[in-house]
Amino acid sequence: MANLKKKIERLKDVLNNTLIFLNEMNDKNFQFNLKKANESMQNAHDLKQELKEEYRIEEIKLFEQDLSVMAKQVSDKFDNIITNKRLELEIVSKKIILTQNQKKLLNYSR
Repeated sequence: MANLKKKIERLKDVLNNTLIFLNEMNDKNFQFNLKKANESMQNAHDLKQELKEEYRIEEIKLFEQDLSVMAKQVSDKFDNIITNKRLELEIVSKKIILTQNQKKLLNYSR
């Protein structure tokens, strides 16, 4: 049981590190932090598989509440980042269309 607790704590640390990478993400470090967050998520997935192979579901479920809260936070953060980037893309797209329309108007007025 002590070994299970250590592995659960390790999984919590990995999920927490993922959240840190996601929370500190900005335009300057986006690629780096996204890569690190994805690596952390892969590590978390590997740890989860390891837990499933080594322990019974009943044993793992004792710690499920904490893990599910952290996993939900990671999922929500990824969703927020995707939504924000999509909105930024839409804004840029509208600016490009506006610029193209202004260029057409200038050409027509000549």
